[in-house]
Amino acid sequence: MKKIEEMGGEMDVQQLFYFMNIVECGCNLSLAAKKIHITQSALSQLIINFETNEELVLFYRKNGRLDSLTPSGEKLYAYAQEITALHDEMRDMVRKEASKQKGTIRIGLPSLILRIFFSAFFPKLMLENPSIKIEIIEGGSNDLRRMLFQNDLDYAILIEP
Repeated sequence: MKKIEEMGGEMDVQQLFYFMNIVECGCNLSLAAKKIHITQSALSQLIINFETNEELVLFYRKNGRLDSLTPSGEKLYAYAQEITALHDEMRDMVRKEASKQKGTIRIGLPSLILRIFFSAFFPKLMLENPSIKIEIIEGGSNDLRRMLFQNDLDYAILIEP
């Protein structure tokens, strides 16, 4: 399990993600910790350190447990959603731009089609053409169609359900 190092008052993007997971798990630290694979004590310490350093209470407590967000916690949660969404967008953009610079072609294929029709084709193509960089993305037709329309894929072979 990951452990969050003691932090100052600021939250980085990862810690915002942890905070959002606590909220989305109904303020249940045990459930949130299991979901994001870190210790419950690390999550608890994250909240305690932030609240102490910033002198800002994020959660109402009941019998020593987190109960619900304070108005300040709700504001932070709204910002956390925007910031993490923008961060994810930025990471996707960086990955796409890096792929373009490397000359990588991303092809989406349903798993069944890949195994039946292309299991020998792509390995042979890559061996015979080492300068071509191909990334195969397996998935369902609906997911691949969405990725193609969002320009996450260069090409996709789709089948109708």
